[in-house]
Order: sequence, then C-alpha cells, then structure tokens
Amino acid sequence: MEDVRPLKSRIYAMLRDCNYEEHRQVLELLKKLKPETSSTTKTRVGFEKPAAAAAEPKQEIHVDIDYLCGKWMHCVGQVAQWTYDMHFKGKRPESYEKVLASTKICYAAMLPIRLVAVSGADCIGSISIIKHEHEGRTVPLITFMCVPTKFKGAGIEQKLISQCVRVLKGLGYRETYIKADKQFFPDDIAFEQVKGLQGVFYHAIPARVVTY
Repeated sequence: MEDVRPLKSRIYAMLRDCNYEEHRQVLELLKKLKPETSSTTKTRVGFEKPAAAAAEPKQEIHVDIDYLCGKWMHCVGQVAQWTYDMHFKGKRPESYEKVLASTKICYAAMLPIRLVAVSGADCIGSISIIKHEHEGRTVPLITFMCVPTKFKGAGIEQKLISQCVRVLKGLGYRETYIKADKQFFPDDIAFEQVKGLQGVFYHAIPARVVTY
C-alpha cells in the first residue's frame, strides 16, 4: 500500500534506526528546507495578486492662446482672481480690486499685454507681459502666469510662454525677462538666471529673419 504520510513523517520514521550523529545531520538538513505550505501554493496558483491597473493616460486638452483684450475681455474678472490668489494674496499688500483694475489695462500692440489660454469657450490660464525697470532700462517682463491646478501638466504653461516670446518678437523686442518656474520653460527657449533676482530669467530674442 502506498505510504500517504507527509514527507517529513516518513523521513523521521526512517531515521529511527540511525545512530545519533546521522540523525542530527539529517535533522539539520530538514531545517533548511523551505516548507511547502498551502498558503504559498494559494499565492502562486489560486490567489495571485491582480496586476495593478495601468494609469489612464491624461486626456489631451486642445489649447489656443489669445489676447485677453477683445473677445475674451469677459474673463478679466476670472484672470484677476487667479492673479490675486496665486501672486498677491498673503504675499503683497495690493487688494483684489487693485489687481482687477490693473488687469483691465491690456493691449495687443503695446505693453501691458495679457494673454489667455482657452479651450473651447473656457479660459484655463493666463499670463502678462508688463514693463519692468532693470538697471536703468525699461524691458518687457513675462510674469503673473496662472494655470489652475486641474490643468497643470498639460503643457499650458509652455504654450503661454512661447506665445509671449512670439508676440514680443513680432513687436520688435530683442530681449525679455521671464519670472516663472524654469520647469515650465519651453525646450526651444534659452534662458539664464538673473543674478540677484530669484526666479527671474533672461532670454535674448532672436532677430526676425527677413527674406525677399
């Protein structure tokens, strides 16, 4: 009849007639064996941990960049609120009303210029180009970039900065300063840190190429 006893029980039975030293050596070897427990079998066969679901790709947002002045002027209050919350509240003495009054002053062919990122009928980001005094010169400063948290990571910041540089280039500017986190700089825009001004970078705008 087939011996159905567990493997260890059969081994121990076989060791009964062995001398002490042989017995001890075999017992030491048995301790090194990994137990074939039912839980291990269940983990490998019947209860495998399900693979983690792949993260859903972030939905791509179609974004256009336009001037705030004109057809998007109805968003001035929204842009002013973003600007106040992200750049003034708890940091500067200006009130929301003062920020709103300043935001309403915007043009397309002269500074200050304010651009908005739009998706369909929604405004989902903004940025400003203002006059800035630096070392006795008046230069354009790209600043006050605002992108709500739920739209971050979609490349909106890079598009806003790129369009600001294109606008300035079209107006004949050869340089600009940018106050923004450098992680948002587009790959094709070279910049350098301005000494003594934290978070402010300098960008030399390439001259326009005129062909005939």
